[in-house]
Amino acid sequence: MQEEYLHYLFKQKLLPNSYLTSKGEQLEVINRGVHNHNAGPDFLEGKICFDNKIWAGHIEFHVKSSDWYKHNHQIDDNYNNVIVHFVYENDGPVFINNFEIPTIEIKDYVDHGHYQHYVSYRNSKDWIPCANQIQKVDPYYIFHQKEKALLSRLIRKSDVIIEDIKRYKGNQYKGFWIALGKIFGGKVNADVFAELAQKIELHHLAKLNYDQLDLEAYCFGLAGFLDSNEKRDDYFELLKEKYDYQKNLFHLQSLQAKAWKFSRMRPGSFPTIRLAQFAAILAETKGEYHFFETNQLNKLSISLSPYWKKHHHFNKPSKQNHAGISPAFKALITINAFLPFLFAQGTIVNHSHLREKALEELRHVKPEYNSIIKQWKAHHVPVDNAFDSQALIEMKNEFCDHSKCLQCAIGVQLLKPKKEG
Repeated sequence: MQEEYLHYLFKQKLLPNSYLTSKGEQLEVINRGVHNHNAGPDFLEGKICFDNKIWAGHIEFHVKSSDWYKHNHQIDDNYNNVIVHFVYENDGPVFINNFEIPTIEIKDYVDHGHYQHYVSYRNSKDWIPCANQIQKVDPYYIFHQKEKALLSRLIRKSDVIIEDIKRYKGNQYKGFWIALGKIFGGKVNADVFAELAQKIELHHLAKLNYDQLDLEAYCFGLAGFLDSNEKRDDYFELLKEKYDYQKNLFHLQSLQAKAWKFSRMRPGSFPTIRLAQFAAILAETKGEYHFFETNQLNKLSISLSPYWKKHHHFNKPSKQNHAGISPAFKALITINAFLPFLFAQGTIVNHSHLREKALEELRHVKPEYNSIIKQWKAHHVPVDNAFDSQALIEMKNEFCDHSKCLQCAIGVQLLKPKKEG
């Protein structure tokens, strides 16, 4: 038996309201409370009628009543206001400060055939547990689950940005540029690019008059690529000369070049190319994040300096002609940096319209196309825009891969007991 299944039965009102406790006393559930997905009791702010009195407090579930002690709830003050203990199997009383909590054993209320149906989803080896049934689900519930998943994804991403803003004493610019740096770093260089972004100060950019060549020196220097004393080409020597001046002027400390990874990458994704693009976007936007609004970003013409159009590393000419920032990469910036940042702003100032705008803007951005999205399409789930693609990526990674069918609107519909007659 799974505890989450007991939560599901209770939340979906598949368990009755009236019971006899383990001691034969009458108990009635008046209000099931709010399902708590965080630490603490399972259902908060519930209400029962017990001993001819109305009790208000929390409701806890376990497979066995002894799990209360196994989970050390007896030493956790968060559980002191639990008013009833629902268990699949009662194997002993539970006390809070010498008061025995009313215990309800629900083994006889469980439809074991339905439970096995749930277990079959949980143990499924298909790409998603409901692979063979999802086409039967009303599109309304699929959309509802998309909204739920997307909101969860934006909250998680924006929380990281909010923490960075707090770390820099409310500096929203710093929070945004760190988020943007992670996108430029990709999966491999995200952390080191974020570290680079932390070192960038907007007043430095202003003193450099947002000159693209000076900003290339600034970015490559901070990244540690100009620390070499080995003789390189004229472009390298020019950047090094500029950075040596900037380093003394701004008291800069460089990262180590060896922190950057190049292996198993296409030249267009090399950190050197990404740094050149990053410098170009700093020069074009002057460090202002309003340029990253969907319509504004698409209008920006961001071009690399001539050197990086024909090189992928210092002293290494490239056969490929590297352009500026592609429309696909601009979409990636919008999806994974600007809109989570906008959502974070809405959270910080408690403006729901900013959060709603972030959600709505995703509908106007083209969807990503990757292996996950390819599979959703193969299962006949439509993907029309970034709202869909982001939601479906979250559903796969955070719901389906962890068999959270009971927390999924689609799973709940598929697991609904069939009505008799």
